[in-house]
Amino acid sequence: MKKILRFIMLILAMNALILVSCGGGTGDDDGTGSNGGGNISPDVECIEHTVVTDPGYPATCNEPGMTDGEYCSVCGEVLTEKTEISPLKHDKVDV
Repeated sequence: MKKILRFIMLILAMNALILVSCGGGTGDDDGTGSNGGGNISPDVECIEHTVVTDPGYPATCNEPGMTDGEYCSVCGEVLTEKTEISPLKHDKVDV
């Protein structure tokens, strides 16, 4: 009887772990998520994302920059899109 009870508890614990993970994100074919996130479980409803910041970089005079973005490291879903920052304008100075 104890073995059966332990088996049932193990199954319930495994199901609880599946429910806390998230899935259904936009992952690459390699299963790492769109931004290098974790494993993708498309059949599992997302309960809570594990948010990771994908840092941006500043614009320069010649090159555009990017804002910070956020994605879930478990399912790879993009939570905050990165947006482009226009290149800086030169201030013309008379010498």
